[in-house]
Amino acid sequence: MGRFAAAWSALTGKSAGAGAMAARVSPSSGYVPQRGTYELLQAYKTNPWLHSLTNKIATAVATQVWELRRPSRVRRGLLEGRAVSPGDDLVTDHPLLDLLKEPCPKMDGHQVWEVTQVWLDLKGEAFWIKEREATGEVVQLWPAAPHWCVRTPTEKEPSFSFSFGGLSGGSQNWSVPQDDVVWFRELDPLNPYGRGTGTGEALADELDTDEYASKRVKAFFYNGGVPDFIISAKSMTTENARAAKEVFDSHYRGFWNSFKAWWVPGEVAVERLDTSFKDMNLVQLRQLARDICIQTFGVPPEAIGVIENSNRATIEAAFYLFALLVLLPRLMRFKLTLMAQLVRPDFGDDVELGFVSPVPEDKDYKLKVTQARPAAFTDNEVRRLGGFPEVEGKDEFPAPKPVFGLSLDPGERGWAELVLPESRLHRVRPARFSPRRLTRGISKADIERVVDAAVEEADLSAAVEPALRGELVAWANAVLEELEASPEKLDIFAPLLAKYLKEMSATRIKGMVDETTRQTLRDSLLEGLEDGESMSEMADRVSEVFDEAEGSRADTIARTEVLRSANWATWQAQAVSDVVEQRQWVATMDDRTRDSHRDMDGVTVGIEEPFELISGENAGERAMFPGGFTAGAESINCRCTSYAVLEGEESMARAADLRAVWKRFDRELRPVESKVTRALRRGFAAQRRAALRALEER
Repeated sequence: MGRFAAAWSALTGKSAGAGAMAARVSPSSGYVPQRGTYELLQAYKTNPWLHSLTNKIATAVATQVWELRRPSRVRRGLLEGRAVSPGDDLVTDHPLLDLLKEPCPKMDGHQVWEVTQVWLDLKGEAFWIKEREATGEVVQLWPAAPHWCVRTPTEKEPSFSFSFGGLSGGSQNWSVPQDDVVWFRELDPLNPYGRGTGTGEALADELDTDEYASKRVKAFFYNGGVPDFIISAKSMTTENARAAKEVFDSHYRGFWNSFKAWWVPGEVAVERLDTSFKDMNLVQLRQLARDICIQTFGVPPEAIGVIENSNRATIEAAFYLFALLVLLPRLMRFKLTLMAQLVRPDFGDDVELGFVSPVPEDKDYKLKVTQARPAAFTDNEVRRLGGFPEVEGKDEFPAPKPVFGLSLDPGERGWAELVLPESRLHRVRPARFSPRRLTRGISKADIERVVDAAVEEADLSAAVEPALRGELVAWANAVLEELEASPEKLDIFAPLLAKYLKEMSATRIKGMVDETTRQTLRDSLLEGLEDGESMSEMADRVSEVFDEAEGSRADTIARTEVLRSANWATWQAQAVSDVVEQRQWVATMDDRTRDSHRDMDGVTVGIEEPFELISGENAGERAMFPGGFTAGAESINCRCTSYAVLEGEESMARAADLRAVWKRFDRELRPVESKVTRALRRGFAAQRRAALRALEER
């Protein structure tokens, strides 16, 4: 028994059960709004700095992107022994995402997040009232201001009570069950179980001081009811004073009569009644109130336009600090509250709410890294860091070219001291080139070692697989959305994709692409050996093989594999959708199309039946999707696709649209082809470096 339970038992003679502590800290009548809540919320409309600070924070919070993830997908993938990637658990279609985007018909999602954050910063609490359908599903979220909640739940009455005052709800209290309210709260240290307390409350005196100073300035221009001067003279009657005033107003009032002197006989007394702004230090007083507000909210001054003592470096750092110290903690509080009071009780434990981090990248740190070792980064990596678009052919690491046959004095620096940059993807050790070592001969066994090093030390599939995985998931998801199938079908597609990529890596990348590289490199080096070429010429042969690989060969491989993989993903998505009965071959009708594929245009098969070529030298060849034929002559550069025939739909019912199908197919795959081409070139570049290093270290 714990100390509290023992004390309670000793005092009352009763055992302290699991709910005893909750009963002690819960009020008997519920907590009511604290005094001044309405006035503090009203200050948001009248105090410029309070409005600026809270609006800045609220707007930034409202623009954050919220995500929903299903961790069970990753766990299931690990248990099944398949590869998983960071985006595998991301959920893109879910009722909760729709609810957070459009919470209620009177406000959009941005406005709901914004006003909720304003309430939290000012009063430290806010409420969302859940509206449910008859089935119990939450379909709307209605934000409620802190002063509308007139009573919080108690042990005896576990419900909130709201009064909407002059709104359409009238002044009558409305009781809402505790499970139907999301209560956002900043805890009050004096009573962490009661109503929340906000940053705005800590600034009550500063806000009042700034408001009074502002009203004093306003009263000066409007008319404070106090004359600035009293002018009097001995023995002056009322009529004399009125006449003197008329003379003064006509001859000396107005800017055109400025700086004139007025000479009068007798003794005149002038007494000043007002106090100047300079004497009252109003400007400094208002600046002090502003600075206290900024410091209390923790917002860098530059973030709200106060740049009196700033430079470019402090301005850039200000937005980093704003995201790290102001936005991130508030988003985490939202996440934890919503998980506890909305996501888990109403949408289940299998999904987790999250957000895209608002903290920007530290570009200054990355710049220093690239400057410290520029040879370790490609031109396109540097361009992306600077926010510039990529340039074709700039994905290679800048490595010094070895000058074979160069004769250097022993004291001079040679190629042995020049280190090629390490490939971060394949962990290829950098090559060192030495003129002395290049004079040695080379054998057939050395050539085999060079060939093996090229394709084994630099794994080409490790470059291609990540480039394809995310694109195929997105492609299958798009097919399912077009078919209006359940998004949960994507869970069935995930293990199929893992198996497909594993087979592609083993059979098509390692079994075909790498073997072609191996054979081409071996044949070229053996030819050079037979011709008695020098080591410099042998190195040139290595470069020639990989120049072609990084050029036209990479384009052909990327186009073939992307088209093949997209057609596979289309077929699998159609199969798991449960709404597709048949598929129809759609040929690319131009002068580059194979005659055998042109003849297949319009051929319809069942969803689990293969397509069979009806003409050409490979007639009878079968494949489950275009580009999937065993014969390379029928698959390489194939640009055909298939079209889903839904249940109860004639195969040619949409024949007028079929010509547009392959055009869209070709257009949407071009950026994917470019991405895979760049990945292949990086992989071939790593293989080139591995081969040259092995050649030098033979």
